Amino acid sequence: MKVFNRSLLKSTIASAILLALSLSCNTAWGGVREEAKELNNKAVLALVNKDYDLAIKYLEEALTLDPSYRIARINLATAYNNSGLAKKDKDPAQALKYFHNACLIDPENVTSKTNLANIIEKMGKNPRDFGTRVALGDSARRSGDFTGAIVEYAEAVKGKPDAAVFEKLGDVRRIRDENDAAIAAYQSAAGIADSATIEVKLGQALQAKGDQANAFAAYGRATKMKPTDPDVLDSLGAGWEAVIKTGHSSPENYINYGQVLQYMSRYNDARAAYKQAIDLSPGKQNEVAEKLLQLLPSEEDEAQRNHQGDQSGMIMIDHKAKK
Repeated sequence: MKVFNRSLLKSTIASAILLALSLSCNTAWGGVREEAKELNNKAVLALVNKDYDLAIKYLEEALTLDPSYRIARINLATAYNNSGLAKKDKDPAQALKYFHNACLIDPENVTSKTNLANIIEKMGKNPRDFGTRVALGDSARRSGDFTGAIVEYAEAVKGKPDAAVFEKLGDVRRIRDENDAAIAAYQSAAGIADSATIEVKLGQALQAKGDQANAFAAYGRATKMKPTDPDVLDSLGAGWEAVIKTGHSSPENYINYGQVLQYMSRYNDARAAYKQAIDLSPGKQNEVAEKLLQLLPSEEDEAQRNHQGDQSGMIMIDHKAKK
């Protein structure tokens, strides 16, 4: 029978009390908002009284006030871990969620990780099995428990790096607007087994972060892999549209946008984009845009004659969004 690690229950509460209630000039207090300290102190008293849910409430409020408050973060991981211990016999599934929270807040805490593995085993599953951890992550994701999904996917790829699981991890991070973490996950996926889908998602995460140049480099790689894929083209078009809407309305950007629209058979929109590129050019002259505009009617006619025919390739001027 697995023995759950209770060392955190005593040692961390004791250390938390010392850290929270000390009135000395400890550097750990430097810059912390007074309201956050008071909430942390209330949480410590709740932890001593084993009122873990109240402790969690106070500590989450403290971190909302001051996300950099390290003591409150450590105490919050402790509260989730100890609440999981209190629930493990009567409600293992609920305990699992609390251990997930503890592990996400403090990923290097061996005690919480051990307790997480033990509760999985208590539920009749093998915590050392790759498939088990992925299945737990999938289940958590379907139920909207993105914390659990992140923790389980991360544990799965530690033992067996897998592109599909890294992609899932990136997807969940994107849902939570954690773009840096999503980018890292998608890059790991691409390094193992790249695909147009992964590159599109990487581009979207990069663009959400404001990294336009690398976003369009990713879209470009996706286009090379699947030049006629509707999802790739939709993402590329949406990307250029977003660039233009945010003020990067250079002739080059409108030409690139027009090329994507043309490739998507949105000829009227493409025509408007090329005309805008000409209007923005010095002297209202742009050889590339004028040529594309000139060739557009013939391509439109050909597309109407043969919907299955090949379209001409895009002439992407530069994947970097120009200001």
